Amino acid sequence: MVASAFILAGSTFGIWASRIPVFVIRFDLSPKELGVLLFLLAFGAILSFACSGFLSDRYGAVRISKILACLCLIAFICLPLARDLLSFGFFLFLFGMFNGGLDISMNVWASEIQRRYEKQVLSSFHAMFSFGAGIGAFLGFSAASNEMSIEANFFIGAFCLIPVLVLILSSSWQSERKKLDRFFKQVALPKKSIIGLGVIAFCSSLGEGGVADWSALFLVLVTQVSQADAALGFGVFSFSMVVFRLMGDKIIIKLGKELTGRISALTAFLGSVLVILSGHYLVILLGLIFMGAGYAILIPVCFSRAAEDTTVTPGAAIASVSTFGYSGFLLGPPILGLIADYTSIRVIFVILMLLTGVIFAMSKQLRAH
Repeated sequence: MVASAFILAGSTFGIWASRIPVFVIRFDLSPKELGVLLFLLAFGAILSFACSGFLSDRYGAVRISKILACLCLIAFICLPLARDLLSFGFFLFLFGMFNGGLDISMNVWASEIQRRYEKQVLSSFHAMFSFGAGIGAFLGFSAASNEMSIEANFFIGAFCLIPVLVLILSSSWQSERKKLDRFFKQVALPKKSIIGLGVIAFCSSLGEGGVADWSALFLVLVTQVSQADAALGFGVFSFSMVVFRLMGDKIIIKLGKELTGRISALTAFLGSVLVILSGHYLVILLGLIFMGAGYAILIPVCFSRAAEDTTVTPGAAIASVSTFGYSGFLLGPPILGLIADYTSIRVIFVILMLLTGVIFAMSKQLRAH
């Protein structure tokens, strides 16, 4: 049932990410203005991380995941209903908060399964997030191809996710509960023992978020393709992440966490080079596929390593790495937007390429202790 939570979180985000160009047109947004709006989504998510981790440890990750899954779907439906920037920004904030909170609670839930069965499974669960994101992106592609309204696209997507929500709500998994200190003692910033994981997660998540939020617009501006073809860019990126995350647990077991991190960084580097240097649509799609393969296993391996840490509870450890890491996923893209506003949108992918070098250098932090 935890896989259903990953699918719901990924699908809602995938539909949103693939249709960003529509919102840009509707509200006549510059890259700078879009960056500010994406910051609101990021701010909502980051505010929720520590709280979700604390509540998951104290009341059980399953219970918190069920509540947040419902709230995430409601906030998602509200996005296309916005008729002005103020309401749109507010709905983005709520969507970021509930989607981000669900991300923490469902990862705590997944880490419980991994510990109980003593089997490497986190990457497979993350594959379900990417699977959902890919399905959402392809729904966006189909909707744009058929000139479907953004409202219909989001409502149909939400309707299709109702059975997934039912599966989440029907789970009978009994989560672990822990007696904790007061909330403010459960610091969300990474402890010294896992701060290196936070750096890797930050760079990887910034890459994933950068592709999610800017790939469609990049394809439109650089290759002059249609909105439908642009939506396909995030779709192939997500599909690549699904494939490699499904293989991720076996790759981690065979190569070890450190070597997995280094090879992943090199693959993402190659993909970003193809995106930057080519102005051809198909070559850029190939680059996005390589980037998806490179980023695919990095977050799961960071979470897996964090959950094994003996200095903090799993909820606090995952929330800590997530606070540091997903600030890259959510805060990074709006900052990249501000940079692109003063330079060019291609510079976004240059920055992502440079950060793969940081991931390569920091991969030793993934080594088991």
